[in-house]
Amino acid sequence: MHYQPEELAILRENLNSDVREIDEAGYCFIYIPGLNMPPGCAPEKTDALLCPMPHSGYTSRLFFKDRIQTVKQVNWNGEVFVLGHKWYAFSYQNIENMPMLDMVINHLRGLVA
Repeated sequence: MHYQPEELAILRENLNSDVREIDEAGYCFIYIPGLNMPPGCAPEKTDALLCPMPHSGYTSRLFFKDRIQTVKQVNWNGEVFVLGHKWYAFSYQNIENMPMLDMVINHLRGLVA
């Protein structure tokens, strides 16, 4: 599965010009290098993988190369091995049926809201 070029262009324009699709483990992920985290999170930037389709019982997932430290306690319950690395996701549900940039923003909001 490949995503609309327009969606990828919006991600590149707003997040990182090196955003690209990664087909691995039966999923088409969107690789987002150097994604800025919300204020109060550490690290301030990390690479991320957006899976805008259902994955592991969730409507979409945003995986991070690092477990993000935040003042809000989140349930880190997802792991995938992609691009030779382990990636982590926290439990956050019902992010679907919206443009991919909005998906990323809503997943990030789950770290602090």
